[in-house]
Amino acid sequence: MAGCDQEFCETIARGPGPRCTTGSRCPFHERYGDGSANAGYFVQDLVKYDQVTGNLQKKSANASVIFGCGISPSGNLVKIGTSGILGFGQSSKSMISQLASAKLVRKVFAHCLDSKNGGGIFAIGDVAQPRVKTTPLLPNQYAHQASSCETINLGHRFKLKPKIFLSTHKLQPKIFLPTQPYSQDGPRHWR
Repeated sequence: MAGCDQEFCETIARGPGPRCTTGSRCPFHERYGDGSANAGYFVQDLVKYDQVTGNLQKKSANASVIFGCGISPSGNLVKIGTSGILGFGQSSKSMISQLASAKLVRKVFAHCLDSKNGGGIFAIGDVAQPRVKTTPLLPNQYAHQASSCETINLGHRFKLKPKIFLSTHKLQPKIFLPTQPYSQDGPRHWR
């Protein structure tokens, strides 16, 4: 458990406060855009990961990170059976921010999709291969990462207005696509 007297709790988690006194556990409460929420305590644990050293080589590494351990989920978190949400937002309490501030990785991450077989890899730090295509993140999205989508291409380019991809859900830990791409030529292309 992370304690209220730890620097993380005092600065990042905005404690100690009324519910956080020296010697007690550091509480957390997160509310998401769909109205879901989770409360619990911050815990500290060792995260093990493979670090790319260059030329397709890697070595094992580990780091201590602090993250929220939810004990009181509500809303959609209960309905869909979410066990946890790994934070990669832009706030300083996210896992990627903690690793970057410890100078273990750059504050960059990527989900590289395999276009042939599905799946792919999730990379933290640098992804510097010449064939990697990137999508810039929208600026000023303090608590979450967001990028704009302009079109969907599935055999042919769908004629969609980019604004239909804009989410009105702030702090949403899920990915939602609007219904229009599914209904436009849907039966023929989405099977």
